[in-house]
Amino acid sequence: WNPDSIECLRKNLEANGVAERCEVRQGDNREVAPRGVADRVLLGLIPTSEMCWATGVRALKATGGWMHIHENCQEGEEAGMGRRICDALLETATELGHGWEASVEHVEKVKPYSPRVNHLVFDVLLRPKQRPE
Repeated sequence: WNPDSIECLRKNLEANGVAERCEVRQGDNREVAPRGVADRVLLGLIPTSEMCWATGVRALKATGGWMHIHENCQEGEEAGMGRRICDALLETATELGHGWEASVEHVEKVKPYSPRVNHLVFDVLLRPKQRPE
């Protein structure tokens, strides 16, 4: 939506030597995001990216992948937020017919957002359910 952000994105893709491997789709990602193509999805909206979680799940390949979800979270509520994220992602995955499991593999504190609220990144792995041996 922001032409300045798109220009910076294109410059960064060039500077990092990956521009030829990337397709920039400008607009609301809920409308322009491709489906079934991604190994990783980054959702960097704060204070919450929740409105795009389903879009992110739809963008992942049928084999699953990583979602890096930025959220603001009250101190001490990180585990609950992680469970809520996983539950929501799995609900969408199930609707799409994926027999996946989800796990928060890492939580990174980016910075304080306000008193007792932190900007965090939840690294969530979605993959087909492991069959018991």
